[in-house]
Amino acid sequence: MRRRPSMLQARAPRGVLAVALATAALAASAQQAAPAGGWRLQPYVSAEQTVTSNHDVSAQGEADAVTRLTAGSGLQARSAHWLGQGDLNVKRVQYARHARKSEWQLGVKGQLTGRAYDDRLTLETGLDVSRRALSALGPTLASPDSASSNVARTTQWHLAPQWRSRLGGDLRLSAKLGLDGVRVQGQPDGNQVVRSAQIALNPATERRLGWQTLASVQRIDEQIGRDTGSDRLQGVATWVVEPAEWQLQGRVGREWSDVSTADRRAYATWGIGTRWTPGPRTLMDAQWERRSFGNTYAVELSHRLPRTAFKLQLTRNLSSSDYANTGQTSTAYQLFDQLLRSSISDPLQRQAAVLALLGNRPINAPVDADWLGSATTVQQRGAFSVAWRGVRQTATLTLGSTRTERVDPLAQLIDLLAQATRVRRNDLAVDLEHALTPQASLLFGLSAVDTRGELASQRAREQLASLRLNAKLGPDVTTSLGLRLGRYHMQATDYDETALTASLAAKF
Repeated sequence: MRRRPSMLQARAPRGVLAVALATAALAASAQQAAPAGGWRLQPYVSAEQTVTSNHDVSAQGEADAVTRLTAGSGLQARSAHWLGQGDLNVKRVQYARHARKSEWQLGVKGQLTGRAYDDRLTLETGLDVSRRALSALGPTLASPDSASSNVARTTQWHLAPQWRSRLGGDLRLSAKLGLDGVRVQGQPDGNQVVRSAQIALNPATERRLGWQTLASVQRIDEQIGRDTGSDRLQGVATWVVEPAEWQLQGRVGREWSDVSTADRRAYATWGIGTRWTPGPRTLMDAQWERRSFGNTYAVELSHRLPRTAFKLQLTRNLSSSDYANTGQTSTAYQLFDQLLRSSISDPLQRQAAVLALLGNRPINAPVDADWLGSATTVQQRGAFSVAWRGVRQTATLTLGSTRTERVDPLAQLIDLLAQATRVRRNDLAVDLEHALTPQASLLFGLSAVDTRGELASQRAREQLASLRLNAKLGPDVTTSLGLRLGRYHMQATDYDETALTASLAAKF
């Protein structure tokens, strides 16, 4: 085991700075091109008062009154070639009885995608500063701004430029770089930087029988623990079957990796896949591949009806971090985006409509195994989700199961996987909304999570139910009253929480 905090700590700020500078520069470019699109700055403030029986969601938790004051601004920018959105807010969390736990909290979320130079250069950037759960055996459904000891501030960043150029004849060359990182306040085991590069060569025009050659390099730098990496060389063949909605794929290659072994070894890789798109409302995509650490697969089935959208996902793959990727949208977002696609074609307008729907939800659906790991893992995930939208009602349901196991045999770090070879997490989330009037709606949310390790003591169960009344006092002013009930079983200890909330928010 190696401890190299200085190197990673030096890289991490540069990574964040690079993302921030790229986002700011491109956002300025998007604003200057406002005639082709436009940009909008939306300041907002909110105040929320909570009276809870368990202020830090723990077995020793005591009652308290918590005041949350938030000021922030959202940004949406669009030009002919760039699309960006972001949010910056500052929150003051004040405890009446436990004043020493009062604190200021910063939240940042931003994404920018676009293209330039005749579509030869594309760029994706993302930055997310938020609070996340540290352990799967602690409360994960509780509010992320609570005083729970299972919550820590996390900074994630993503930067991915790509260059495409035509070579002589009918060939296209593309080169892509990637920089992803995560830093966890007070938890150096979770600090990580992932660097990647890829070069691809393929025909510039679509053919019934196509091909592609790929070469890629990836390095995973851990602040605590050993660094790993893999290099890959692949050949991919695709065949479009008549009718054109069917596509078959095969790939073979070579991989040099030390992710799952003590030393660097060479492996033969191969895989197959198929994609079926009979129409704009249905998709079936299935991929399977043999890798250095075992089999991987990704299966997605989705279908949309006029009022209902379904999605089934089955995946198994390497995960360098147990946190979701920066900018990744939730399953609920994807379902509502799919539902509104036929009625709202503009992506920005559709995004605003989806976020408005999700903003009313009393709880967040637990889509991912959102807890801190200290080394590279293999995650196997299955999830079924459905969203329905009626005249006055909307509903979402998500059922999922995730199994996580460490792939690095040399990792000797202190986290949950140091005591359990694998961890399984089952989750359920239901959200219902009923519009009482055009200005008021009633929302009900129910979430349940069951996490198990290999030992009898490694067991955590959470159930959270909430009921909330939302009302509009004006075009940009909203208020809400809510009731939240939570029951927790954490490592043979049972406790609960009851909370009443009231809030007022205004946009300008």
